[in-house]
Amino acid sequence: MTYKPPFLHRFAHFSTIIPNRLRPVIPEGYVRKTIQTLDGDFLDLDYSTIGSKKVVLLLHGLEGNSTSTYILGLRNLLNSNGHDVVAMNHRSCGGRPNNLLSSYHSGKTDDVKLVIDLLQKSYSKLHLVGFSLGGNMALKYAGEQAENCPIANVCAISTPCDLAGSSSSLGRFENKIYLNRFLSQLIAKALAKTEKHPTIPLNIKAIKSSRNFHDFDDSYTAPVHGFQSAADYYTKSSSKQFIPFITKPTLIINALNDSFLSESCYPHEEAQANQSVTLITPKYGGHVGFATDFRMKQAFWHEKRILEFILAAGS
Repeated sequence: MTYKPPFLHRFAHFSTIIPNRLRPVIPEGYVRKTIQTLDGDFLDLDYSTIGSKKVVLLLHGLEGNSTSTYILGLRNLLNSNGHDVVAMNHRSCGGRPNNLLSSYHSGKTDDVKLVIDLLQKSYSKLHLVGFSLGGNMALKYAGEQAENCPIANVCAISTPCDLAGSSSSLGRFENKIYLNRFLSQLIAKALAKTEKHPTIPLNIKAIKSSRNFHDFDDSYTAPVHGFQSAADYYTKSSSKQFIPFITKPTLIINALNDSFLSESCYPHEEAQANQSVTLITPKYGGHVGFATDFRMKQAFWHEKRILEFILAAGS
């Protein structure tokens, strides 16, 4: 089960950036279905089906979508091994803005529950896989549902189980390239929303001047989603506190050289105390990296682990 990467993929930033930018995956093959939410918004779900009664729901990370390379790579492997796949686009991530001032965030599991409740009507077995922010959502959902959780098992990859710790890590100089990219996208979306909803008071100057995630979450994420502050948002939405309540088989894979994660994002004690949870912390992998060959044409290491874990649940 040890991850042994090609030489250059041992370097955290290489293994984080190169697969995201250059992995050769084909985005075609989805059929989009849009569902309405109870609060007057919508979710875009992208289906990749082979006629199976087993489905895997995929949750992408911050500012990703159903065509992110890590989603497509896993989708292809799962389809070729007997599973339908539904890739959920978080609000505002499906290629068009959502209706409301609010959007998505790391703890927004009500949307995940809505989709899972829908899929239950069509499938006999459900599996849940989340990446990064989506991994936090998956673990939080599984813990919240506990004994009533309708999914067969959960996988969470490169997951910031402690949001405050991850926010601090992403503020380090070595992560500036990632932070600036995320913030530019998030700020642009937030400002567009303030123009669309001008009667709702927000500190636009503070949003524009955000220099890190704490600034942005304090000025936008927290107030529009009902939190008192960024600290309150991080405290209530971090999945680490929900891991003790998980009852379904759960796999967490967090690389030790993932620069997005703080030491507090590795839930060793929680996993050891819960027989349902397996935590794997390979030395290499970066953030959603784990390539098995230099040209990235083969299935990635974490994808094979996910498939094994899903197949272990049986038919």
